[in-house]
Amino acid sequence: MRSKYIGIAWSVFLKSGWGIYGYQIARHLGLKTKFTPVMLEDIGLDACDTLESALISNVIERPLQQRPDSLIPFKGTGKRLPFPVLHARGGDVRPQFSKHSRGVLGSRNHALTFFENANVRKSDVEIYNNFASVTAGSTWNGDLLKAAGVEKTGVIFQGVDPSQFHPAPKKGLFDRRFVIFAGGKMEFRKGQDIALAALKIFIDRHPETLLICVWGNQWPNSWSYGQFAQSPHIDSVPLSDATGQFPLNKWFGAFGLDRRNTYAFGNYPHSETQGLMREADVALFPNRCEGGTNLVAMEAMACGIPTILSSNTGHLDIIHDGACLPLRSQSPVPSPAPGFDTSGWGESSVEEIVEALEFVYQNRDAAAAIGLHGAQKMHELTWDRQVSELLTFIESYGLS
Repeated sequence: MRSKYIGIAWSVFLKSGWGIYGYQIARHLGLKTKFTPVMLEDIGLDACDTLESALISNVIERPLQQRPDSLIPFKGTGKRLPFPVLHARGGDVRPQFSKHSRGVLGSRNHALTFFENANVRKSDVEIYNNFASVTAGSTWNGDLLKAAGVEKTGVIFQGVDPSQFHPAPKKGLFDRRFVIFAGGKMEFRKGQDIALAALKIFIDRHPETLLICVWGNQWPNSWSYGQFAQSPHIDSVPLSDATGQFPLNKWFGAFGLDRRNTYAFGNYPHSETQGLMREADVALFPNRCEGGTNLVAMEAMACGIPTILSSNTGHLDIIHDGACLPLRSQSPVPSPAPGFDTSGWGESSVEEIVEALEFVYQNRDAAAAIGLHGAQKMHELTWDRQVSELLTFIESYGLS
């Protein structure tokens, strides 16, 4: 009989890393444990497997669906819900994807965090230390928190679903092309400008190359997108048009690329991403910074795609000998603003990216072996294992 509840205080839609993380926590709690997940924000299951969605719908509680104002008595009042709550925290310990439950506390409160600013301020430490525990999504984040004085800090990586992301035959939709996959929100820290600078050189050598990318940004006016102004690879940041359409074509045009060599999506259904990845010969992630391990990169590796990864921040947790192609040359990245510390960030070498792509192009069998080893390493990090580890960690600091 289910008698124990755990609240999840961020919205869960399979369009973001936080959404996937929340879904996997709710899935594991509801289907694998004695706990009932209580969704304190909106949840969308329409993009999930139909059977799994039906099962999860039967084992989660959605108080906002029955009583939209049910959390109002708990918002900033000091009155606590009668069960523990998991909270999503980003830079400056800001709540993530939290609207209805902002200011709501549980009987015990546990923080899950990913952040990019290496400057963990004294005020941040005070907020973190008010939580019963703090779970960082990468060793880099965990080390920063511990060094700053955040107590009860653990490091637990995200996971992959091996039933979805695993090596399998490709459809062969681009048999005459050399296909590169890239994915991630379009923002400076993700390094799309670095990727395009390298791709321009490589495509000039190999005109049959095709970039398949999922690069979108729902917030093109955001500070993280505006940081591209400090890119050494572009003269000006492409802006959205009058309709608000994200300017991917302007990005390609800025690097002399066009539709002959690009197949771009602003977003893509997560349940179908594995099919997109498997069409690729190589995946490319020259990211400047990852507060977590980079979920999209993990999923590409899990599919057996030879993957090029920048050797910095959270990527270091998924770089293993012979399991990927690491970009070892990492130059410092200037701070974009006062108080923002980019220690640990890395600017990947365009020339090293081109060399890595050339290696895969010229050595398909050796690259495939790297891809298979990468899949083996990622399959050690299943979502069930990682969420179970998370639950064990937060239980050690109290769930009552």
